Amino acid sequence: GFRLFNAGEAIFTKEVKILNDAPTLLLTSTIKTNSFLSRFYKVRDVVKVWSNKDDLTLIKIEKEVNEGSYHLNYSAHVSDDLRLISDKETIQLESKVYDPISAIFMLRKKPLTHGDSYKFTTVENGIIQKVNVMVGDTEKVSVPAGNFDTRQIIPISDDGMPLFKHDGKMKVWYSNDDRHLPVKMEQKTNVGTLILKLK
Repeated sequence: GFRLFNAGEAIFTKEVKILNDAPTLLLTSTIKTNSFLSRFYKVRDVVKVWSNKDDLTLIKIEKEVNEGSYHLNYSAHVSDDLRLISDKETIQLESKVYDPISAIFMLRKKPLTHGDSYKFTTVENGIIQKVNVMVGDTEKVSVPAGNFDTRQIIPISDDGMPLFKHDGKMKVWYSNDDRHLPVKMEQKTNVGTLILKLK
């Protein structure tokens, strides 16, 4: 949803794939606006993230982003000696990192009880950020998939700088059960607030 009306659809899939002779978890995010909104602001984003099957840390990423007049094609992989290698640059990493998409799925494996906090490092388009996540109170959330008791988390950076472009802030609501389904996501953008609700 976007500014009180339906904006389109976001689809997240996960599957086990062999990469470099080893099983990895491929997470794919596909986001596209519907025909109405596409007349004004067309979005066609496909992001593929190959992650370590056990801890979901980043191995490889391929990204094709088309948002209005903004276009980006980006690919990179993490070497065994923790270097992030893309066509444009090589960055030495201090530790294993997550893509923001794989971080959402990684947090599903955590207890997510009130007051818990988790720290990890993300990388997006070559930009490395240390992230701190705090788990909030329970909150009832209604989405097309049903009514859920949820835990809200808000990722913030360690240095207080915005995690997302255009000073965007992000919130994720996980179901307060063993599944920890990402029930709802909300992100501020340069043109308004984007809200994803689980179908």
